[in-house]
Amino acid sequence: MHYHNLFHLFGFAIKMLKVFNPFALLGNVGFGIAHTAFSSAADAARDANPTIYNIMNTSDGLVNFVSGLFGMIMNLSWTIVVPALTAVMAMNILLLRMQPSSQIVLFIKRVVFIGIGVPIAAVLYTSTLNNMGEILTKDTPSTRLVVASFIDFESWVDTSRLSPVAPNALIESSPKGVDGATNDGGAASARMLKQLRKTTLALNKINNTGFSGLSDFTGSDAHNSITGGIWNTGSRGQGFGGAEAELDSDKPSEAVFGLLNRYTKGSFYSAAAWSTKMGKYLISTGQLGYNGDNAQNTANAMFASTDEASDWMDREQLDNSAIWAKGRTTNIQWADQPVNIFANGLLTGNVDTNGVMTWTNGGLSSLAMYNYLSTSFEPTSLVTYSTANSVSEHTMLQHFNVGIIGSGVLKLYIGQI
Repeated sequence: MHYHNLFHLFGFAIKMLKVFNPFALLGNVGFGIAHTAFSSAADAARDANPTIYNIMNTSDGLVNFVSGLFGMIMNLSWTIVVPALTAVMAMNILLLRMQPSSQIVLFIKRVVFIGIGVPIAAVLYTSTLNNMGEILTKDTPSTRLVVASFIDFESWVDTSRLSPVAPNALIESSPKGVDGATNDGGAASARMLKQLRKTTLALNKINNTGFSGLSDFTGSDAHNSITGGIWNTGSRGQGFGGAEAELDSDKPSEAVFGLLNRYTKGSFYSAAAWSTKMGKYLISTGQLGYNGDNAQNTANAMFASTDEASDWMDREQLDNSAIWAKGRTTNIQWADQPVNIFANGLLTGNVDTNGVMTWTNGGLSSLAMYNYLSTSFEPTSLVTYSTANSVSEHTMLQHFNVGIIGSGVLKLYIGQI
């Protein structure tokens, strides 16, 4: 069975158990602790399906009948059963010479059960159903730990073109000669490694809408690197063990199941998939053009003027610069249009005086994204694949759809090969 079907089937079963919770039929019992316990069950049933519960809770409906019957039984218990138990206890002690202490304890247990036994069973059963429902729908510590340990590479590519810019995210290289690095690029800084989980969570939240409702980590970077930041005492109040309490609107679990399913299956994301996505995008701009078309502001004009090395070498520098600056010249009239796949990325790298590189603005351009996906990163070299020389784009090495974070290198950003 597909995991999505299993997820929905399990969720439906939990919902039906809430709707037909037998203790919800006692929702109109109006005395003491029983009222609180049964009202909780009734509220859960009403939330699960208001229509069904309201039908049962009419003036002459099932809820009123069962609640009235239970009230009558409880009244009989206090007026008949408890006095009878008292008489039995006295007879056992006085006539049968049984040990008084054991008889008194037994009597107390029976009376306590009559008073709170059923309400306690209602609370336990209803809370179990609610907690099982929360596993499917809430922002739990375990959910945050998973989302902070696996990077959703496919969503990262499709949504922001590998933009490292996100609230609470940090992707930077190590300063030259510091943290064991002997060069300016490739090695993650110690500061980045200490908050790698926080960065992964931030990137997944901004790129996968299924995770957008998850709460952020709190505490020091060192604390989060050890614990995963799952214990949180933010503005929502404290849950069990100091975990941040959940919001009803947080429903990330289906996305979590999908993330883990893609990881365990070893799914891939290829340059061919990105090429197809960009083809659809170019069509959607309405500026695709066709062979023989004389229009100079179309994608066809862009490909015709950039697909050969001679196009770049024989052209004026002013025209080439206009392409990267999204400008317009007499010879290049498509550079300022949506079809410009060379300069539609906003990612900017910044190097400070200590040699630390950080990133701002956005993601890669469409072409840069394709080149990244069709490149294999080796320890001392890069291997690129030419579409002109490859029999199929699927002969290229592919990137894992979901990756698990870790190691002391910048695996988060280039370790998806």
